[in-house]
Amino acid sequence: MSSAQAAVIANFEGIASGDISNSANTTATILNSDTTTGGTWSNVTATGDVTDSTSASVIQAGDSTRQGMTGNHLYLGRATNVDTGTTSSATATLTLDSAQTLANTSLSFDAFMDNSGSQPSNGFMISLFDGNTMVMSISLMNSSDPGPRYGVAEYNASGAKVSNLITDDIFANDTGANMTINLSATSYTVDYEMYTGGTTGSSASKNYLNSATEFNKIVFTTEGSKSAWGLDNLDISAVPEPSSTALIGLGGLALILRRRK
Repeated sequence: MSSAQAAVIANFEGIASGDISNSANTTATILNSDTTTGGTWSNVTATGDVTDSTSASVIQAGDSTRQGMTGNHLYLGRATNVDTGTTSSATATLTLDSAQTLANTSLSFDAFMDNSGSQPSNGFMISLFDGNTMVMSISLMNSSDPGPRYGVAEYNASGAKVSNLITDDIFANDTGANMTINLSATSYTVDYEMYTGGTTGSSASKNYLNSATEFNKIVFTTEGSKSAWGLDNLDISAVPEPSSTALIGLGGLALILRRRK
């Protein structure tokens, strides 16, 4: 991706106050009302027993108790600790105005988990697509019941967990973190910085699911969980490559050091 391409930004600040609710599901029309630059929202849905909670897919105003959610944010999932089933799912899809090259691209966002519950969960899934082909998919805080919770895991195109990328318990009840997915030509890594204590960490490099070179769609999903997730400050932008001037400067420095030996 060249640095000339515009960044994709979603901070949800353009939502009218009348469309912000703690209970009524939002729509793609509301999400597209001045919330995003460089993309269009669609398929904002909730299915299964997620609908017996106080929210499924809504825009909520800033809440000081939700770390990182300082302004309007998208709130996905089940917000109450109900006891029935684990088949709930809430989804929102962001289709980019133009395809983004994978190489030298950064995808960052703030994520917050509200009420971890205790049932098995795929957590909060973020999946990149090239058309209808999944390029990569990760989950924040996947868990078993009973069993451990993991910070970040990779999933395959069939929705099955492949491995844990980060085993740190980043997301417990009412905690948030800034997440960054660093995309290269053939692989990616995931970084995090927790809002409590500023703890940071990174994953090892993982290959994409196929040989795709770009992506044009991101699908956000909460599935099989008693938790709800906040999403805010989504930013997709190019990571500048070293300029030729900088490379020449480094070469000159190396030559000087070599002559001094």
